[in-house]
Amino acid sequence: MVKAGWTMTGLLALFLLGASVAPKLMGATVAIDSLMALGWPTRYLFPIGIIELACILLFIVPRTSLLGAVRTQVVQLSFAGWQRGHAPVTEQLAPAHSRYPV
Repeated sequence: MVKAGWTMTGLLALFLLGASVAPKLMGATVAIDSLMALGWPTRYLFPIGIIELACILLFIVPRTSLLGAVRTQVVQLSFAGWQRGHAPVTEQLAPAHSRYPV
């Protein structure tokens, strides 16, 4: 059971590093375009990447894993909540049921 937990933790950390942190730290155009679409200045790109990296590192360390997991979720959900609450309605993502009709 411990091996499965470490495997899932490692997979999640690798996914978050590759999908969220790396584009922000490298200044990828997809990350810049996302911030610009939300109306945020691009100077926030690197600090957001550093905050996400710190949360993931807290998540990986066993003694701080609970704190890291909570912080990672709070950071991710606060950015998502800001987007849904403050971005213009035309810029928000459409619900999944309207993008993929049955």
